[in-house]
Amino acid sequence: MYYESPQIFSIEPSIGPDDGGTKILLHGQNFNPLKEINSMTNRNDTFCRFGKDIKSSGRIISSTEMECVSPPSYDVRSYVLEITLNNREYTDDEVKFYYYHPPFVYSINPKIGPTSGNTLVTITGSNFEDTEYIMCKFGEKPVPGKYINQNEIQCVAPHVDNPGKVHLYLAIRSDEFSSGASTIYRYYDTPVIDKLEPICGPERGFTQIS
Repeated sequence: MYYESPQIFSIEPSIGPDDGGTKILLHGQNFNPLKEINSMTNRNDTFCRFGKDIKSSGRIISSTEMECVSPPSYDVRSYVLEITLNNREYTDDEVKFYYYHPPFVYSINPKIGPTSGNTLVTITGSNFEDTEYIMCKFGEKPVPGKYINQNEIQCVAPHVDNPGKVHLYLAIRSDEFSSGASTIYRYYDTPVIDKLEPICGPERGFTQIS
């Protein structure tokens, strides 16, 4: 079967951390030539290629949109990104994806908090810098961060509507966030106290409250 050659117009984002894991949305045309043929699929032959030989599985969203995930790249700072729909012929559009070196994050504490937010979270890592731009991002919600020292940054968890897990990202320069792959923050429903019994007790303490 012949199909019109796919073409990449742009990608977003065009930059990501060097440990990979960035979801890249590609904009273009002719990404889904088999959309009218239910008996055929090229799902296993659709790839993004970074440079000449690094491949990442591609996911077709529509005829004009496609998604793939960036691989790690600790030495090379940029790659030309091309796609194939048959695991043979690739586009030749010379669209570049760039890498940056993000702050290295070891852990976060605490790892859980209420959906009402306002939980002070300490991020532990290495080579933190006291720049004018320190930002934490809980899922898609950015909040300012506070530099403590080269190994600690603190930020306050924002309010969210629903409980669940989000990735926690850190940036010390504009838009250069960590991948968040190993830093998961879990929101739980905010507890509500309806009644307290008893409402008083002796000064010596040890009153059991329920």
